[in-house]
Parts: sequence; C-alpha cells; structure tokens
Amino acid sequence: MLIRFYKSNQTATLFSIPILVALLWLPAWHKALLPVPDQDMPIFKLLQVLMHKLPTPLLPILGILLVSSLAILLNFLVNEFEVLYKKAHLTSLFFVLLASALPSNMVLSPALFASLILVFVLGRIFQLYKNDSALPITFELGFLIAIATLIYYPSLVFLLLLFIALIILRPFVWREWISPLIGFALPFAFLGLYYYWFDRMDQFIAVFANRSIAWDDIRQRLHLSMPELVFLGCIGLLALLSINKIIGNFFRNVIRTRNYQQVLLGMLFVAFLPLLFFSSVRQEILIIVAIPLSVFLGFYFMVAKRLWLMELVFIGLIGTYVFLHLH
Repeated sequence: MLIRFYKSNQTATLFSIPILVALLWLPAWHKALLPVPDQDMPIFKLLQVLMHKLPTPLLPILGILLVSSLAILLNFLVNEFEVLYKKAHLTSLFFVLLASALPSNMVLSPALFASLILVFVLGRIFQLYKNDSALPITFELGFLIAIATLIYYPSLVFLLLLFIALIILRPFVWREWISPLIGFALPFAFLGLYYYWFDRMDQFIAVFANRSIAWDDIRQRLHLSMPELVFLGCIGLLALLSINKIIGNFFRNVIRTRNYQQVLLGMLFVAFLPLLFFSSVRQEILIIVAIPLSVFLGFYFMVAKRLWLMELVFIGLIGTYVFLHLH
C-alpha cells in the first residue's frame, strides 16, 4: 500500500510523485487554471503574462510539475538535514495530498509559485545551524522572502519565521538581524526605482496601498463546503496527533534535529498568520501551510506501530478527497 511504499527510502519512489500528482489533478484538466487575484503583485503579473502565452493544455502540466517539484524538494530537505529520525518519502506524499486537496487550489495561483521560493528559504534557514558564514545567508533569505512577497503578498510574514529561526539556530549577532532587512528592502527599492523611472509611481504605491490588516470573518473568506470541512477536520486531528508525537519524542533527538523541528513548528504558526491579518487570503494559504504540516504528518505515519491502521486512515483520506471533488 501507499504508506508502506513511501515509508521506504528508495530513490525510485520519487518517480511516482508526478504520476500521483497527475491523478489528483485530473479535475483540473477541465477548468481554467489561471486565477484572477484581487490585486496582482508585480512579479506574478509578469508570470501571468507568460502563462497566458502557453497553450491551454500545457497549463495543467505546469501545475503538476510545480506541485511535484515542491514535494520532491521538500522531501529532499527533510532527508538531507535529518529533520526526522530516519529517511523516507512520506513528506512528499502528504504534501501532494494537502496541496491538491481543495478544488480551488488546482490553479496556477500566486501561493503556489511563492511556495517554491519558501521551500528554498526553509533549506537556507536549515543551513544557518553552526555556520561560520551566516551573514550572506541571512541577506539572501531576506532577498528571497521579498521576491516571494512580490509574487504573493502574505509571504511577508515569513520575515518573522526568519527571526524565529535566528533565535533558535544562532547566537545573537546584530549584523545577522540587520542583513535580512537590507536584503528584503533591495527588491522593493529596485522595483520602486523602475516605476519612478517610467513615471508610474502611482502604480507602485497602489500595489501596497490597500494591503490593510483585516479582522473579518475567516469562515466567510474561506467559504468551505461541508466535504472540505470534513477533510480539513481530519487533517487537523492528525496534525494535533503528529505534533503531540513530535513533542513526545523531542528529547530523544540530537540537538540539531530538535532545532529544525522547532523551526518547522514556527513555520506552521507563521503560515496561519495571513488568515488573521490579510483579507485577500483565501483557501490558497493551505498550500503554504502544507509545507511544515506534511513533515509532521509524515513523521506520525512513519513512527506508527500499527502500519495497517495507518494504511486504513490514509485510504479514508483518499476517500474523502474523492468525495470532496465529486461533490
């Protein structure tokens, strides 16, 4: 079954990821994949122009490639940095399921493109641990988060994750706290200069003018159907069990692994913040939440003693997924 298959550390397992994504994205072949965000960020506007030039049949293929690449890259980072106690491919399996779960997320959304950068950000954050040359990395991290923000504005909150990671992984060095802010400001400075040079500063200001904090009803913005609520409720319960298991095994790990797991917990917390602060955030935020959550779910299914039970649970999730899309 799938859990047993992805629990192995065989490299060949990764070749099945694009096939699995293609199966999960079957409903996407019959609908428009290009979203029309309320307010496009500048880099995503450019990406949209390029995507509109692609033949329509290629758009689902691009979506499948993006999700597959995200899953494989995330799983590589988890194995490479030994975030979990042993190597497996369950992280990629759960990322694919979570990122493809909601029908509204089967689009080439800004969150999907930003997630690719945020996974690179996570990998560079892991490299901060006991690194004698951390200053260039922190600058690069600020720069990458800015690029992600210019694709999907709520990515801005991941600056907070960077500072959380510095607290966890590094001794205090004031330059390492300043350099990410400089790196973050640089793309905005270049973009502002571009708009100023072409006498379009009003457009530059308009991009950010209406990005206000909003404490409106999250349920109305998410607009979840009953099958979607059931699916996410099951995922939420499994997430709580996973985090509880992580905490229970916390002191059995080496210090490096503990630190990485704390960073992922911080990422999970930060990933939910856009729901509270940005009124434009909808269901697409689940793609970003899936990055840390898939690691925890993979860990829970990896350490479970009753493998047959985990297989049944996963079959139940797949059944809920099918019902959700048929509904």
